[in-house]
Amino acid sequence: RKVINKGLTESDIMTAAKLLFEAGIRNIKLYFMVGLPTEKLEDLEEMIVLVLKLKELMLQIGRKKGSLGQLTLSVNYFVPKPWTPFQYHPFENTVDLLEKRNFLRHRLGKTANIKLQIDQPEKALKQAMLARGDRRVGAALSCLKKEKNWLRSFVKAGVTPEIYAYRQRLEQEIFPWDIIDHKINKHYLWEEYQRALAGKSTPACNTEKCKRCGVCG
Repeated sequence: RKVINKGLTESDIMTAAKLLFEAGIRNIKLYFMVGLPTEKLEDLEEMIVLVLKLKELMLQIGRKKGSLGQLTLSVNYFVPKPWTPFQYHPFENTVDLLEKRNFLRHRLGKTANIKLQIDQPEKALKQAMLARGDRRVGAALSCLKKEKNWLRSFVKAGVTPEIYAYRQRLEQEIFPWDIIDHKINKHYLWEEYQRALAGKSTPACNTEKCKRCGVCG
């Protein structure tokens, strides 16, 4: 949560859940993301601890009301996107993401009152290649009409995960999407990327006077 500047504490989440359960909401859907920059196994362990705390809270309140609910966990893979601080960051290798998927399924997949929704990482790999692709990705999509296999058509067009998904970008790199002028200062994005890697949060901007990113200038 610190890395993506979410601005939510565990206390915030527990308080919101408590209010919802007490108001009669039986089922809550939680959205998580894995594969974020700097993520370690300890982060996944913390996710599990939080989910189990929420489950216990749900059961405590549910028993008093005579109705137990369900926590649905929607777990998605982090895909770096253009014009964000993470446009420089590589997509995590699908082998590592699969290990994380299996870890979560092993720990939470058969837990009562918890439903885990987590897809195959290969789908997110496609997103990662499309999100930061150039005109060669367009050629690969044309090949896809004949090949019917996305990976084969991409390779035929010279498009590989190593080029588009797994590569660390440099500060001074010129991106295909730089032709679109959002007024965002790229140096600002790089600085925010460095702050994210260090786990430093950035306060919300005052759009009436803030000039940090360049858009309001």
